Amino acid sequence: MIIDFRDSVFSAVEEIMSKDKDVLVLYNDMGAVGLDKIRNEFPHRSRN
Repeated sequence: MIIDFRDSVFSAVEEIMSKDKDVLVLYNDMGAVGLDKIRNEFPHRSRN
């Protein structure tokens, strides 16, 4: 199984965001599964 590097990074970011409500993510990437999870879980803390 191949894991996209971006998904690994976004998984770590998602974990940090779940622990710290002051963290938000700004992105210029539309195709990462990990980013989709962040956008769904934290729509008010993620912006492109």
